[in-house]
Amino acid sequence: MVITKNIFYIALILGFLAVSITACANDNILEELKISFIKDITSEMEKHKVKVISDEKEGKKEFLKKSLPGVYIPKNEEIKKNDIFITEEGDKGFYHLGVISLSYPTSKDAAISFNTMIDKNKFKYFQNTKILTKFKFFIKDKYIVFVYSETFIEEKVNKFILKQH
Repeated sequence: MVITKNIFYIALILGFLAVSITACANDNILEELKISFIKDITSEMEKHKVKVISDEKEGKKEFLKKSLPGVYIPKNEEIKKNDIFITEEGDKGFYHLGVISLSYPTSKDAAISFNTMIDKNKFKYFQNTKILTKFKFFIKDKYIVFVYSETFIEEKVNKFILKQH
């Protein structure tokens, strides 16, 4: 009885650690892209402001289904989303990068979904949105990562999106 109880607690702890590690990996993807984007965009700016909006609200799944018809989203998915806005002091415009990281149970599941999306989504813009929004997606381990921008017409932003893989 004691051994069974201990095995149960060990399994519970290992399960918690696996979930924590997965969440950390997903957060790392978002953080790496954020740091890289800020560095690329602000390299020639003297003074700038950065605003990051992390979207933890519901609705990300519905956005993906509406904007990317045919995308497979697993039931127990983890979806993380960041929007990064950079403004240069004295300039009224801004640079924008959005990142969505979609978690799959395994790398194989992510690869299958990724290949299906490549076949179904020949377009390079989100569908059914108010603003024409260019995006690119790539696979990283068991995640499919979408990078997009409402300011893709800005050369720096477009170059950043195109070099992601």
